[in-house]
Amino acid sequence: MKSIAKSVAVATLMLILAAVQQSGSVAQDFAVRSAIARGREQTLRAARRAVILFTGDDSLRTKVMEDALALELMNAGMEVVSRSQVETLIAEKMSEAMAGKEGTEQKKEGTEQKPESASRPFKVVGAVSVAKEARANIVLIGTMLEDHSVFVRTEKRKEDQVLSGPIVMVGASIQVVGVETDTVLMVLVGEWTMRSGLSISGAASVLASPLKEAVRR
Repeated sequence: MKSIAKSVAVATLMLILAAVQQSGSVAQDFAVRSAIARGREQTLRAARRAVILFTGDDSLRTKVMEDALALELMNAGMEVVSRSQVETLIAEKMSEAMAGKEGTEQKKEGTEQKPESASRPFKVVGAVSVAKEARANIVLIGTMLEDHSVFVRTEKRKEDQVLSGPIVMVGASIQVVGVETDTVLMVLVGEWTMRSGLSISGAASVLASPLKEAVRR
């Protein structure tokens, strides 16, 4: 019985050590930087409702990142506008912009048209404009990039044999923009590797940590 108990204790200790090592690896493989615009701390703390808009190489991955960030903000006590409402507002804005462009072109028909007149109606379509329609205080404008061409030492079979292989480097950046003033309140930039075992939700948690501290009541 003593030998069995000792074996269980040793196995438990090994699991704890492995978890600690894995946690250290994740922290080492993830780097995040953030900055708040001078004098904007109070604006961030006063925010109650947010819109999240992400773009990236993989549309499905960016949607998961949007949801993961929404989860983090909701846990911080903030209301997040639904994706369906945001998509509806974008479609409406695009439709209005197209109608405005067609009307402008009809009025300009037969007269000399300025170079900027055709593109001017599209300026009304933007993240801040959509967020304002959704009655949000802030909008998170994010980008995700992935690089599969990085090679690192991934496995060591023998002391004299080291294998190299590709890993996925992921980068994400977020501009937190105030809807009322259309100014950047905060910027967050994060980089991590998929070999760290960090999930998208885990990356969102680390990336959003400075923002959660800024908006915490």
